[in-house]
Amino acid sequence: VLSSSVDGEIAVWDIRQSANQPSLVLKSDDPILSFDISVDKTAIIGGTQLNSEYAAKILMWDMRMAGTPSRVFEDSHSDDVTQIHCNKNSPSQMLSGSTDGLLCTFDLSQPDEDEALQFVANTGASVSKCGYFGPDSQFIFAHSDMETLQLWTNEATRLADFGDVRELGQSDMLIDYIVKCEYDAETQRLYMVAGTNEGSLHIMHVGVESMEHIQTLNGGHTNIVRGFDWKLSEGCALSGCEEGRISWWS
Repeated sequence: VLSSSVDGEIAVWDIRQSANQPSLVLKSDDPILSFDISVDKTAIIGGTQLNSEYAAKILMWDMRMAGTPSRVFEDSHSDDVTQIHCNKNSPSQMLSGSTDGLLCTFDLSQPDEDEALQFVANTGASVSKCGYFGPDSQFIFAHSDMETLQLWTNEATRLADFGDVRELGQSDMLIDYIVKCEYDAETQRLYMVAGTNEGSLHIMHVGVESMEHIQTLNGGHTNIVRGFDWKLSEGCALSGCEEGRISWWS
């Protein structure tokens, strides 16, 4: 298990051990806002908060030589790096998202930042979450702090802009915020989970041209839902809310 914090540390925990301390700690001079681990488990990549020198960094640690970062990218983003995602289908490919509104894709097999940076997409809004989707991870979703949702190719061609998803709500299906987007590899579909301030959850299928309401989950929460983990093939889900409750859905 890995965790990160604004104290500038990424901790690696071995849950098979009884010790109440991490087995490895990677340190940064700046708060860590996002991270991911490479597909081959040899590298951990973290994104930092914009520091006092106006640098927002992408830091890369080699797990085989843990210590100071082996690589640092600091020119691609001009504000907090809120998202880091390694491409599960291509170990050298990485995606980052930032408060500056940019989505950046990288080829980490290249020696320096300028050559590694492949494509840049400007979403026009602060990126809160993004990620790959599609059978070959050839597409990217991005949603913002303003509750907007966009779909892109991994070569920075915009496929869809749904605008403020709160405006898609109806009298019997209010939307106050996006919880997350999740891709199901078995059905090859992208889903958006949206919520209300009263704790209801709406699951939507996201297509290129439209969204389709799939299901509403009521009664599990009474406040803003911050986390949702869905196992579509098993027909179950977990959600966590600001009220302090974790709910199991089946």
